[in-house]
Amino acid sequence: MINTYPLMEKAVKGFNEKRQTSEDFHRILDDEDIYLDFWKLAEGVNGFYGVNRLHKKPRRYIVIDERLHQNDSWLLTGFHELVHHFLHVPQTSFEVYYSKCNVARREEREADRYALLMLIPLPLLKEMMQPGCDLIYQFSAENLSDRLKINEQYGI
Repeated sequence: MINTYPLMEKAVKGFNEKRQTSEDFHRILDDEDIYLDFWKLAEGVNGFYGVNRLHKKPRRYIVIDERLHQNDSWLLTGFHELVHHFLHVPQTSFEVYYSKCNVARREEREADRYALLMLIPLPLLKEMMQPGCDLIYQFSAENLSDRLKINEQYGI
């Protein structure tokens, strides 16, 4: 993860410095010319990233399960898929899909971790660790636990 950290810093303005919002997400999509859509996906599939390289200009897209849109958990999935865009897409002339069905476990774990850093950057994590901070209630216990582990393991 430490080896790819500079790539994420270069790709995402304010990476791990400020909390990335849905507006930031849509700005990045526009900058990278990535289409976003919400579909009803198979149970257990939150989203996927794809690149259709069969046309003159590759068409990149992120698809997120429409059920996630109802409770705002779509943004974590969206950032997860963006990490695949920035770090994991091979150069090939074929259509490429990135979902947990066909991606190495290391790449999935890396995408999960970087997505958490986009939603809970280090300054916000430090603020949330202060007594009486109400920001902690905006995140699931699992996401907070995972984010703390990243901080403990990598210091980021």
